[in-house]
Amino acid sequence: MDANLVKVDASVLCNLLKQNKEKLGVLEDTLTEILAVERTQLDIIQDDREIVYITFPKEGGTYPFPAKTTIIDLWTGVVTFPDGSTANTSTSLSDKGKEYARSIFIDTDQEIIISLDEGGKHTISANDYFLATFMQFQRVYIVATKTTNITCLFCTNPEAVIKKLKTIFLGSTPATATFTAGNPYVETVTCTLANTDYSVDLNAQLGRNAHHGYLKADLNNTGVMKFKFSSDGTTFHDNYITDFQNGDAYDLEGMDIDTLKGQSTSGGDIYVLVAW
Repeated sequence: MDANLVKVDASVLCNLLKQNKEKLGVLEDTLTEILAVERTQLDIIQDDREIVYITFPKEGGTYPFPAKTTIIDLWTGVVTFPDGSTANTSTSLSDKGKEYARSIFIDTDQEIIISLDEGGKHTISANDYFLATFMQFQRVYIVATKTTNITCLFCTNPEAVIKKLKTIFLGSTPATATFTAGNPYVETVTCTLANTDYSVDLNAQLGRNAHHGYLKADLNNTGVMKFKFSSDGTTFHDNYITDFQNGDAYDLEGMDIDTLKGQSTSGGDIYVLVAW
């Protein structure tokens, strides 16, 4: 056999092997990335199947946090106040076999500063709230300058804290909040007079139309509520959505709302609006 031919064949073979090795390396990197994405998606799916909500106070409503720093340890379910006294959350990550909380909602009536796992600090204004998704944390630090009424909701699912907006207030009425940093706009509307429309201009509050959220009837009396919507602030749908009893909620997901109107058959009834 010609020696030169052998050398050429060997050189070609080496080049082919080198090229294939490079391609295999790229393929391996690509497969690794795909598997990482799939694992993340599987984690989210698994979280969806085993969603754990943790609340404080555990009975629902609000809790008067004292001045200075309070630590909420979600792993143990222990809340430690500045004077060293403790209380418990509704459950704990360790009890439920979960490593981290993934989403958070905190509502406050006074300005507070919070941080997650001793990370960056976030200031929440009075009568506002903090909502964050796709987080990963075990501890929450809350710093108040005076006695402050606070509601806390945590979830092991990256997004489920938003899905829980229909019940997060746990029987309490949320204060009006300003739409900031992607947070929903919240308003409590009192229908002082019976059979009279009371409207909310969501476009003015959000700077755009609302496409997500919910309405909830909070009837102080025996009335029935009804609502109608407009996508331009002028033209409303001909028919009301009717027969809202006390505690009934209506999902606004996928709608295009500039302004809405609500009324009750009895005066003094309330509806709670959460929209974003």
